[in-house]
Amino acid sequence: MEERLIKVGITHGDINGIGYEVILKTFSDARVAELCTPVIYGSSKIAAYHRKALELGITNSIASCTLMVELGEEIFFSIGAETNIKLTTQDDLKIFKALLTLKDANTRL
Repeated sequence: MEERLIKVGITHGDINGIGYEVILKTFSDARVAELCTPVIYGSSKIAAYHRKALELGITNSIASCTLMVELGEEIFFSIGAETNIKLTTQDDLKIFKALLTLKDANTRL
């Protein structure tokens, strides 16, 4: 009887998951495939940029948009709400806390 491996779902990157660089490094180890069948939910195009970055030794860029610029790709921005804040670093978190404190102070006035 054939042994069935468990399926492990993994979401990628910026929103609520594991960064592509971690996913790619983890599954480059063949032993992982002996333990489970990974199902990665994400963009194959963005994953290819992160794979290329690893091959080129670019390890200081986690954000996909920054990485694409480093690889010479053209990116486009759209105007979004000023309240849509991306928290990816400790400094971002400090800024967010300061904004909340400011908002609370303004609400009390």
